[in-house]
Amino acid sequence: MKKSLLCLSLGLLAAGAAQAQTYYVSQNFNAVSAPSLPSSWASSPSGQWATGVPNDIITVAASAGVSFNDANHMDAVAINGNNASANGAILELPSFSLASSATNATIVYDISFYGFHISNNTSLAESMALVVSTDGGSTWSNVQTISANTNSAWETHTINIGSYAGQSNLIFGFKYGNSGAALVGVA
Repeated sequence: MKKSLLCLSLGLLAAGAAQAQTYYVSQNFNAVSAPSLPSSWASSPSGQWATGVPNDIITVAASAGVSFNDANHMDAVAINGNNASANGAILELPSFSLASSATNATIVYDISFYGFHISNNTSLAESMALVVSTDGGSTWSNVQTISANTNSAWETHTINIGSYAGQSNLIFGFKYGNSGAALVGVA
């Protein structure tokens, strides 16, 4: 079985019911040379999102008492939330057109996200969201807020994006927030 990892670990945008699935984007990060992103992927601003071993990217993981590494997720894309400049950074996936028949399309990804906050100020907290641009990346809309993991370091999430069926030039992305504080990050 193919490992999906989007710092997610990403087996992304599967459309289909009883028919064969069509993958518009699929990435497990095994063939990517760290810290480069896969071809047609982008970090906005540049350099915030990187590929590699999660704990190597998220340098404060050990001091935060967590590990983003596990045997199934040693090649990932991640962001170091210890940098205040990571606030609002978007991992942009390649653009594509979603067939009008893809009303059951989903994004499936693995994520390791703890949702840390500053202990004496909970307003300084991490956030994650799936976002979409329908205009080539000029503007972004929130599709879904991603909750912190509750059961394990890595969890698989599935989000229905069938409402975008029939649209072209779609760019989905993952937006990280750390309130401008030095926090931990996400893989």
